[in-house]
Amino acid sequence: MEGRLDLETVTRSAPLWRTDYSYGEPDGYQNHTYGLNFYLPLSGTGLYAADPYSFRSSLSSAMVVNWKITDQNISIPEMQRCVQEFKLLRPYYYGDYYPLTPAENLTQENIWLSYQLNRQERGDGIILAFRRKENETESIRVKLKGLVPVKNYELYDDDSKQKKVFSGEQLMDGFDLTIKTAPGSLLIKYHAIN
Repeated sequence: MEGRLDLETVTRSAPLWRTDYSYGEPDGYQNHTYGLNFYLPLSGTGLYAADPYSFRSSLSSAMVVNWKITDQNISIPEMQRCVQEFKLLRPYYYGDYYPLTPAENLTQENIWLSYQLNRQERGDGIILAFRRKENETESIRVKLKGLVPVKNYELYDDDSKQKKVFSGEQLMDGFDLTIKTAPGSLLIKYHAIN
């Protein structure tokens, strides 16, 4: 662990640059967010690319952009889209955190990593999932947490733009996440509708 994440120091501050680990390496950033959200939900890391996998891997309650605006591989509209999306997603990082996949073997390139951020008082949340590059399984089953079993929830897949409705009980009993490409990511937003 980096010295800047000293427990005494973080009681008085929020680290906006949580590690010097391999700048811009998305799988490592996923692991940092997954682990740190258990005890340090206010932290940030660098964002080097605007593609969905890299951007979502770098998400946390803070974002430090490291884009080279002269780079031909990224455009100003892509950068603007990322900043707007971050502003919409940031409030969820102040909600309840639930890992949806096990914490074992997080450094492997053949796993799924997924977590849920839930704002119970508002009846909404997000699910982020990552299928690493050597994973051969298109779908996994996860059990959401913190929902009201008798309420219905509308889920919105940010990639396919599809909406589906499930009861809280169904989502907590088991819900399938599908990512067709590897590496790939998934962002689902949900809210209670009754």
